[in-house]
Amino acid sequence: NEIGDKEEISFIDYNTDNQDLKHFTQYNDQQKSQIRNVGKRVLTGEEQATGAIPIRAYIDYARSLAPYLIVFLLLILSASAEAMCLVADYWVGVIGEVEQYSNISYWMKIGIYCIMSTYVLFAMLSRSIIGGYLVKRSSRRVHGKLLSSVSKAPSSFYDTTPIGRIINRFTGDLPLIDRELYNTIIHVLNMWFSSISAVIVIAVDTALFLAFGIPVLLLLFIILAIYLRAARNLMRLELMARSPVLSLYNEMTSGAGLPTIRSYGMQQQWRKEFVSLNDEWTIRSILSHEGNLWASIMTGGLTTLFTASVIFLGWMSMSPAKLGVAIGASFRFFELGTHLVEETVQMETRMTSYQRVHFYSNSLPHEIALDDEEYELEDKNRKKKINKKQKEIKYQKGKPQNPRKKQRKLIELQKLNET
Repeated sequence: NEIGDKEEISFIDYNTDNQDLKHFTQYNDQQKSQIRNVGKRVLTGEEQATGAIPIRAYIDYARSLAPYLIVFLLLILSASAEAMCLVADYWVGVIGEVEQYSNISYWMKIGIYCIMSTYVLFAMLSRSIIGGYLVKRSSRRVHGKLLSSVSKAPSSFYDTTPIGRIINRFTGDLPLIDRELYNTIIHVLNMWFSSISAVIVIAVDTALFLAFGIPVLLLLFIILAIYLRAARNLMRLELMARSPVLSLYNEMTSGAGLPTIRSYGMQQQWRKEFVSLNDEWTIRSILSHEGNLWASIMTGGLTTLFTASVIFLGWMSMSPAKLGVAIGASFRFFELGTHLVEETVQMETRMTSYQRVHFYSNSLPHEIALDDEEYELEDKNRKKKINKKQKEIKYQKGKPQNPRKKQRKLIELQKLNET
């Protein structure tokens, strides 16, 4: 019995030791999870927009370029240039047909074509010059607003936001907006105008071609709408994966980051972390690039079918001159179709960058400070006082002037200007 009691006591002690060890490990795990959660709460995740780019974003960017009237006139100028290109392409076929418009001489037709080409050249040159000034104005306003918003942010914003994310707004998003956003938008609009004009040029002489041209345009639009859903999110994920790489690099190189890492022997851990973040960024970039290739293959096959239908129908019903113009328009449609999807995705990417910059410019918390309106009101009151003093020291005509009073008024005015 004594032996049995001893075994039972030892068994109970063993169980209590296991329970204590289990509770101790659970307590350590809870502490570690709490520490990790505290770190997650301090550093906030990067903002990610979802869904399509709203029309409001394009309107805000147009407002940063110029007043709405000037932007509208610029769009009319671009549309008129594309319309004149359409008429010029049709007129080339008219020049080759002697019987069509027989009351107009051959050299007169050549002169009309030269006038059309000159207008297109003038419109495109004017659009480029005006666009350059508008982009310069937009760059100055967007950068100034972003810099003002970030500089007025409270210190808690810098505690919870990695420095790499802020740097990415200035070095990653702003250059895309300044150099590529305007040109990409204009390029996409011109490609849509050119694609529609190519169908119109071919359908003017062969109405049967509309049975092929309109479905091809609809299919191209459907492919673009389907692909943009995936490409938009892939581009956003790729851009979001860049900020952690910049943040980690900044932590290693700034201050005592690198000496501290070496003193604690953490080189291997930081190297693995950097490689992991870089791999994630590369994977997202590859997925985005592969999606562009898929869209190019689909649109390439569709535009090839379009060109084949033009050649087949034109061979049966068009004259040689009109057939040459139609084939040229179909090849232009082929080139535009293969690049339209890619350029549209690039435009969405640039607009995503503009959305992030717009968020940092308008939605960040600011320190409590004197508003600009109060500064302007204070400045107006000061100017009113100065003008009042200046009026007081003016002398009326025909009355004697007191030099001492004049000197006293000048001294008061000088002190007021100094304050």
